[in-house]
Amino acid sequence: MYSFYTERKIMNKTLFLLQVVFVLGAFCSYQVNAQPIAKGQSKFLGNVIGNFIPKNFNSYWNQVTPENAGKWGNVEISKNVFVWDTLDQVYNYAIKHKFPFKFHNLVWGKQQPTWIKDLDSAQPL
Repeated sequence: MYSFYTERKIMNKTLFLLQVVFVLGAFCSYQVNAQPIAKGQSKFLGNVIGNFIPKNFNSYWNQVTPENAGKWGNVEISKNVFVWDTLDQVYNYAIKHKFPFKFHNLVWGKQQPTWIKDLDSAQPL
C-alpha cells in the first residue's frame, strides 16, 4: 500500500543519493590528477551548481542543474519581488558551454517563500 510514509522514504533515499552525487562532484573537482568523466562523451553526466560555479566544472560535467536557485522560495523572496540573478548565472553558464540545463524542482518541502504563511486561504498568490 502506497502511503505518505512510503513517499517520505523514497524522498529520503533520493536526497541521500543527490548528496552523494554532490560530494562526489566536489571531490572530483578538487583532485589535481583526476580525469574528466564527461568531457567529449556522447552521454550527459550532470551535477548541481549552487551559489558559485567551480572554475573547472566543465572539465568533469556536461549537464547543469541549479541547486536551490530555481526554487520558488529563492526566486520570489517577497511577494511579487523576483530575484533571478543566481538562476540566470547558472543558466547562462549552461548556454555558454552548450550543456543541457535541467531544473531541480520548483517547490520543495520547507523551501517555499516565507511570506505565504501569512496569506489568507482565499487570497490569490
